Amino acid sequence: MKTSTYLTIFCLFSMMLVVVGVSGAADAVVVAADESMDEEVKFEDIQLPVKDSPEYWVVRSEAMGELTPLLTRKRADMKKKRQMLADYLLKIGKAEDMAAAEVEVPDDPTLYAKALGLLDEYKQRDIALPAKLPTWEETAQFSMRFVLYEGYRPMQFDGVEDAKGFAEVCMKKEQYAKKVRKEMRSYVKDCLKMWTYLGTIGEQAACKEWVVGMKIDAKKAANAERAAVAESRRMAALERKDSEKQRKFDDAQDRASFRSSRRSRHYQSRDDRLQYRQTRLDDRYTNNYRW
Repeated sequence: MKTSTYLTIFCLFSMMLVVVGVSGAADAVVVAADESMDEEVKFEDIQLPVKDSPEYWVVRSEAMGELTPLLTRKRADMKKKRQMLADYLLKIGKAEDMAAAEVEVPDDPTLYAKALGLLDEYKQRDIALPAKLPTWEETAQFSMRFVLYEGYRPMQFDGVEDAKGFAEVCMKKEQYAKKVRKEMRSYVKDCLKMWTYLGTIGEQAACKEWVVGMKIDAKKAANAERAAVAESRRMAALERKDSEKQRKFDDAQDRASFRSSRRSRHYQSRDDRLQYRQTRLDDRYTNNYRW
């Protein structure tokens, strides 16, 4: 079994999905990845750095950096599923009955796989599910072994206090990851409770059909919104184009009017000069002329 498959299975049932492959630059330094390790390596045989050593916290920080974004996405997915199941129970008028039923759901990895929609995939790959959900520490250490196998960039600390400060930052990141995991597991359990209850009243098939319809409607609405935005942008572009045409036309009209006004003032000025000359001549040859 490939190492990536091991990691995915292990982390999945602590409600985590780990990216298969750490993004590494060409100059990344591969640490503790023995060239003799092949695809059949057992992750549990990879030795972790000494607890609380600088290297230990570098590896753990790398593991948290891979896990946390995926935890947040998975939490959002499960929260959305929980809301849809709750909406369906309200739709059929069974929300109060479900709450009164006090459905209990065991921490069974198979049930969690079903909630995530991955059970069929594991069956097709002949992957055996773990017997129980691993603890946070087991998952964190397994993720650290994955980082060690794939390789990571080492860090140079400037003394004990510097390394201690880095460890404190890592612990804060881990606290957030644990918080997200706890919330996500709560959402999954709520989904399992509601889904189990729907099974007891024969509503699972109808719920699936309703969910599909809701997704189709949501997709149609999203497409319609995108089309409306595109049309709005098109109309705005046309308006800008028409405004530009009108502006150019108005400018041309203003220029033509200005030229016409200048010609009119020019001819008026010439007429005034001619009239003035004629007046002078008239004055010269009339009573104002002196013989």
